[in-house]
Parts: sequence; structure tokens; C-alpha cells
Amino acid sequence: MSRSLYLICYDITHNRVRSQVAALLQPWRVGGQRSVAECWLSQTEFARLWPQLQARINPQTDSLLALRHDLRSHDQALGLGTIYTGQPFIVG
Repeated sequence: MSRSLYLICYDITHNRVRSQVAALLQPWRVGGQRSVAECWLSQTEFARLWPQLQARINPQTDSLLALRHDLRSHDQALGLGTIYTGQPFIVG
């Protein structure tokens, strides 16, 4: 069973519903930020998960978006990065 990287993004007004959506995504989540989850899912897993997510949101006030990363595509970077060579960061 092959998996693809999905970005699942949500903007949900009610805290309880937002927590439910986050809990549904947790088993597959490998990264992301608060309301942007990076998840490795098979097509079957996504097909089961997506209706569960849609059932929890209010389409009048909430947003839900899923993007599948196509591994055939190539990364493209704009600009030129530099390597930081300064002092190490000290926290505390």
C-alpha cells in the first residue's frame, strides 16, 4: 500500500470542532503547523478520512482543504540561500 503526502488545512471557528478535526488527523500527522497537517495517507485512507472531516465542519463558517503532493514533480527554489556561520543560538 503506497502512501502520498497530503497537506490538510482547516480554518474552523469552534474550538471543540477544531479539536475533533485535529484528533482525527493525529494518527497520520507527521508535521505541519497548528491548522496545516502534513499526513502520509493511502488513497483508501484518504477516501475514508475526508468524509469524516467534512461531516464535522460547518460549510458556512469553516474551511477545509486537502492537497496531495505529486512525487513526480520537482522542487523549485527561487532565490539563493546562505548558510548561517555566526555564533550558536543560546536559549535561556
